[in-house]
Amino acid sequence: MKSNTNELRKELTTLLKTVTTNVYYKNIMRPTKPYIVFTVKELSTTAGRTSCQLEVNCVAKTPAEVNTMADSVQDIFDGEIDNVTKLMFYAFRGSRQIVEEEDKSIERIRLMIDLYVYSKEEETQNEND
Repeated sequence: MKSNTNELRKELTTLLKTVTTNVYYKNIMRPTKPYIVFTVKELSTTAGRTSCQLEVNCVAKTPAEVNTMADSVQDIFDGEIDNVTKLMFYAFRGSRQIVEEEDKSIERIRLMIDLYVYSKEEETQNEND
């Protein structure tokens, strides 16, 4: 599978926007709460599969709100995800960590999720061979 980082970011943004409309890749300045900031790191590519690590930071005003967001993200990234357009994922829950912020008006939870990413186009092409 060729690396398609832009397509992967689009797909992840679409999935995360089901939790909150304020979803950003990497860092942003002064967003409206609640929001999600995510990064994705490609670890390896072998046999048509790209292994990635997804870091999702859920940020809200209250502990209840941030926990609800984190629960929703974990529900999305649990097992096979095939409702996206060009890619298919297998997701495995990793760590869930409460992050203490200097700004006490912010509640944040960091989630680490392992992803195996496959291209649907390559899967279809392999089935037709």
